Amino acid sequence: MGPGDFYTTKIAERFGYLANWLPNSPINLGDVGIMEGRYFKQLSSLAQLQLSFVPRIPQKSANFSYSWEADIASDSSVGANIPGMGAAAGLNVKFNNAGAFVFEITDCTITDIEDKLSLGHEIKKLFEAKKWEPEWVVIDTIVAAGSSTILVSTTNNSEIQLSASGDVSKINLTDVSAGLKIKYQTGEITRILADKGLFPMFKTSKIKWSFLNRLTRNRGGARYGGHVEERVVRDYTEKEIWEPILKSE
Repeated sequence: MGPGDFYTTKIAERFGYLANWLPNSPINLGDVGIMEGRYFKQLSSLAQLQLSFVPRIPQKSANFSYSWEADIASDSSVGANIPGMGAAAGLNVKFNNAGAFVFEITDCTITDIEDKLSLGHEIKKLFEAKKWEPEWVVIDTIVAAGSSTILVSTTNNSEIQLSASGDVSKINLTDVSAGLKIKYQTGEITRILADKGLFPMFKTSKIKWSFLNRLTRNRGGARYGGHVEERVVRDYTEKEIWEPILKSE
């Protein structure tokens, strides 16, 4: 697996959400696309397909914090060699493997589609009319972060040292006012530092079309609901059976 695969896999295991990769990629509630593994590829939107929905507005915010194969240590001497800074607050992060990451998002609001049942009925009608593809998914839940710091190592044994330009004794990774700066880095690291307005996580729904439905081409038995990743082994088995049937026609 590549670094992005580790990141998206571990976020899904930890929080039950799909991770947006790259973390600053634009996504919106109601986007329609396909999942390439754990990666979302946008193709259209419910609005473009003339399907309406009402967003459910969140009442409270939440914070999410997780690191994997990353060692984080505070260092009050990080800024000592920067002119005019003195012994500023600092932070060292060492990544043990490619794909290791630090994930800190705060003041998050979680918005979803209010009436998924009615939307599902409309999508099933389009599917039965062959106007909706079975692999299409809808982003029906989205996490908007007030501030995000996401560091993902793309090489083994990477390291980064961060310093705060603000008057703080300890670094808060998502504090926009801290003025986080990179003092030192080795290896390749995808980094987002205390950035505002990102959508780092989401959930999807899709048509559930059984193997028997595919064989008989009967779209009437399809269901619509939360997206479940299909196992690669089963996908290959279905492909091997399905392609000869198509070629024989």
